[in-house]
Amino acid sequence: MSMSSNEREQVRAYVESMRQDGRTDDEVRQGLRQAGWPQEQVERLLAAEVPQPSGAEAPPAAPGARAQDDSSERYHEIAETVGMVPSVRARDNVIQGIVVAVGTLIGAGVGALAGGLIGALSGALVGLIVFTFISGFVLMIVGGSRAIKKRADRKQ
Repeated sequence: MSMSSNEREQVRAYVESMRQDGRTDDEVRQGLRQAGWPQEQVERLLAAEVPQPSGAEAPPAAPGARAQDDSSERYHEIAETVGMVPSVRARDNVIQGIVVAVGTLIGAGVGALAGGLIGALSGALVGLIVFTFISGFVLMIVGGSRAIKKRADRKQ
């Protein structure tokens, strides 16, 4: 990803401002990564000579990237630890879809063995309902392990 001179100046100003505020390079790195900058480019930016301050307070978003805001991170943290709110992470939705689809197919297969076409349809419906609930438990485990990993990373 190439940067325009304006973007380069914004990032340099941000880095310098953060360093002057006493922030560590790890904190600066985290801010830039959350703003969508690739790790490799962040490392190059931190290693670069930083010019005189211009007072930037927030990291500029990487070109073409959507910065993560604190409210969405907080929402995900609540969804992962407390539960009872829908997950809006694409990966979680894919996991849930796979679990429900597999459960529906299992239900249809068991139903077909027990009662032909009507049994297959009934089994698919039961599988759909049961595995929708099971997928919630799967996501609870995935989210819990993700939250534990995040807490461990914060302590380091």
